[in-house]
Amino acid sequence: MGRAQARFVLSEEHPIRLYPLGVASIAGGPVATVSDFCYSVEVAGPKGVSCQLAHAFGDFVCAHRLLSTEEVVFERITRGGYLVHQSPELVLTPRQRERALELALKRSHSAGMQQPYYPLTKRLGALNCTSHVFVVLDDVLAERYSLVQRIVSKLLWRLPIQLRSYLRLRSAIEAGVQMPTLNEEFEALAASAELTARLRQQSSSSSRTFAAPC
Repeated sequence: MGRAQARFVLSEEHPIRLYPLGVASIAGGPVATVSDFCYSVEVAGPKGVSCQLAHAFGDFVCAHRLLSTEEVVFERITRGGYLVHQSPELVLTPRQRERALELALKRSHSAGMQQPYYPLTKRLGALNCTSHVFVVLDDVLAERYSLVQRIVSKLLWRLPIQLRSYLRLRSAIEAGVQMPTLNEEFEALAASAELTARLRQQSSSSSRTFAAPC
């Protein structure tokens, strides 16, 4: 089993610029810039309630998130201890990349915290940590899909298994290309004094918000 996140890497010349909320002017410049970030959907529920399969059919919600890849490293590697694999860079045109980001933003905004989480719905659809990313991908690739790929896109995006195979069947990645895991790419950051200190601070805190990975 696994989960899917979509990673977006912008040019250094055109990052996302973050400004304080509630200020009348942005003349002072951004407080931070982000050029490497992820679109992620996770199952979330009440604080202190463990995510069990029996409760995952509408009792929890899909939490759509846009977070820096640095934050992903902290959550998944420094704190969670996960091994995070990466697919090869997707075979997309510049316009398709822009469209994928646009759809991710719109889906996140429209869902809010009101969208129930479903591993598999009665109509063989799904609303989970894998399906949302593949819905975005299928939308931007629909025009170039063959008949077989159209069938695949309807059947093989629902469950968090065989993610690389799903991409190959859609001709979305090149065969034989290997990418380092996120652990390898950000090894120094994951073990940095800054993130280690942050982990210790969180571990000593008695109040946490529940947001479990799928």
